[in-house]
Amino acid sequence: MAIALVATGCAQQSEQHETAAGASGKAQSASCQAERSHLVSLPEPDCEFRAVRQGTVDTDEFARLKLAYERQCYQRAERAARRQLQQLRASRACEAKPSPLASR
Repeated sequence: MAIALVATGCAQQSEQHETAAGASGKAQSASCQAERSHLVSLPEPDCEFRAVRQGTVDTDEFARLKLAYERQCYQRAERAARRQLQQLRASRACEAKPSPLASR
């Protein structure tokens, strides 16, 4: 009788685990599809310094402003590229994982 109770408890727990796994698999699949839809090609960064014309400030100040602007612009572009790469890796991880529903 004790063995029957243990077996019944294990069977119920297994069913609950499978149901929870199916729900999380569906949520992950929806998340993966949403991630893929946000991936787009990044445009080439336009980091040309246009804020001040070269003749309006002294040469050293212009060079300093131009360098600072370009550095910040390329850093922003790099952050955007890294963010997109992380999203791409996440979407590839989604593709690599077999769906729990596909094995049934």
